[in-house]
Amino acid sequence: MNQDLEHLRLLSIFHYVLAGFGFLFSLFPIIYLVLCGLMVTGSLPESANASGGLDQQFAGWIFLAVGAGMMLFGLVFATGLFLGGRFLAARRHHTFCVVVARCVLFLHAAGHAPGCLHADRAHPG
Repeated sequence: MNQDLEHLRLLSIFHYVLAGFGFLFSLFPIIYLVLCGLMVTGSLPESANASGGLDQQFAGWIFLAVGAGMMLFGLVFATGLFLGGRFLAARRHHTFCVVVARCVLFLHAAGHAPGCLHADRAHPG
């Protein structure tokens, strides 16, 4: 039984570490949002041979929405990882932990450690 408790402790630590990286990388779109904000306000100079195509301000709004969506997705995902780690440490909300572990598997290389370890320990004992 002590080995199972140690595995749960390590699994919660993996979730915390991955959540930290998730929060860090989800802040990268801030650079994208700043550049798009400059496009929307017209602070960036337009190219001289820009004939037709999208208006710079309209394109800025589209890219701003995409960047905000990417950032929001990353923050929600990292928050889910953090909560999954907390719930694993407290041994509560088992279904939430399983759902988060399955979502982490989409991260491929970074998600294999927490996701596969949790899949092996998915049955409450």
